[in-house]
Amino acid sequence: MIPYAQHSIDDDDVEAVADAMRSGHLAQGPACERFERELGRYLDVPHVVAVSSGTTALEIMLASIPHRVRVVPAITFAASAARSVPGEVRIADVDPVTGLMDAEHALSLASGADSVIVLVHLGGRRAPVPDADGIRMVDDACHALGGDGLPRKKSLATVYSFHPAKHITTGEGGAIVTYSRDRADAMRAARDPRKYTNGRMSELHAALGLSQLKKAAGWLERRRALALAYDVGLAGLDWLRRPEIVDGHAWHLYAVHVPATLRERLREHLTSRGVGTQVHYKQLRDFFIGGPDLPGARAYAASTLSLPLFPTMTAYEHEHVIDAVRSFAP
Repeated sequence: MIPYAQHSIDDDDVEAVADAMRSGHLAQGPACERFERELGRYLDVPHVVAVSSGTTALEIMLASIPHRVRVVPAITFAASAARSVPGEVRIADVDPVTGLMDAEHALSLASGADSVIVLVHLGGRRAPVPDADGIRMVDDACHALGGDGLPRKKSLATVYSFHPAKHITTGEGGAIVTYSRDRADAMRAARDPRKYTNGRMSELHAALGLSQLKKAAGWLERRRALALAYDVGLAGLDWLRRPEIVDGHAWHLYAVHVPATLRERLREHLTSRGVGTQVHYKQLRDFFIGGPDLPGARAYAASTLSLPLFPTMTAYEHEHVIDAVRSFAP
């Protein structure tokens, strides 16, 4: 079975973790500090706070920014809503094709200086919500490591995830990046179990991240090449909409759209051909959160389907996925 996502661990990664185990430091220490510095260089941002997961990064980021209302898109992983953090969650609709937050709706839900908008860069594509006077924004770039224009200087902070399905992995891990020293200091304090929560990244996770980070740029280019090859290979199917090829896309996901009446049959067909797929995502309201049933989100959630995409994907695997899709009889 070709999975929709696949991490890659090589001998250098194994040796890096083994060295950390021999170092005498297991909890957060010098490897974590090096990982923060190197990630800052890669992203060209001055302040990085490494934490135990992308979910923890979202929670610490939002807990460190006082607010009464936060606006999140209706299509995202449940962690983006950070339900453990005090504040009212308002859900904005999305574009039915891209799944990205509807800027007009999001801005209408924000209530001014006591609000924060969580921009989610779904699948690796930058969200199109413009900066607005008096409206604070943060970025959930868990799908978009290395994506052009991120992190944004006008954003209060940006979070990344290093789950095994993401661009690089630390096993489990995440990071918050910001251009504000004061905000970074507050977030470092918040990851301390004596202050807020135990959100620290261990030395083993950081050592793996340091090794993986050396390969990040090459893997990102490979993702972009695979997406472009899908765009060519899947052309001409009148029942399937391909994602738009846009500059700066980080291509965590290659999500196509098919009529809702066909999706489950297509998934069954692809499974029978050894091709794994996933849905990213159902509506946020369906993650036990509740909220409005929004038309753009409803349409997106019913039709989206993520095809396999990962940097170690072979040419044979890629061609097999294309052939399997094209052999489907709608």
